[in-house]
Amino acid sequence: MDFNQTEINVVIWARERKIYTNYSDLAQISKLTEELSELILAINKNDVDEITDAIGDMMVVLTNICHMRCTCKMADCYNTAYESIKDRKGTMINGTFVKEVL
Repeated sequence: MDFNQTEINVVIWARERKIYTNYSDLAQISKLTEELSELILAINKNDVDEITDAIGDMMVVLTNICHMRCTCKMADCYNTAYESIKDRKGTMINGTFVKEVL
């Protein structure tokens, strides 16, 4: 299944469960934070299956936020982010990319 079809499936799933009609920004951010915590634990345990699951869960939450707030597709958000970083220059410092300040 491709990315676009998966997004459509997530939106249908969320609508059927009335996530969009009972939407709360704080509830979604809380859910995203919960999933991020699970990702951190999975990375600390080097558990690839759990890492994959946590990232997927975060993408579901981000899809919900995207559709409620931006009324756009996740690919639009992804492309916007890429356009802002594609020409960015910087260096790796202690395992973190630090962008060059112009």
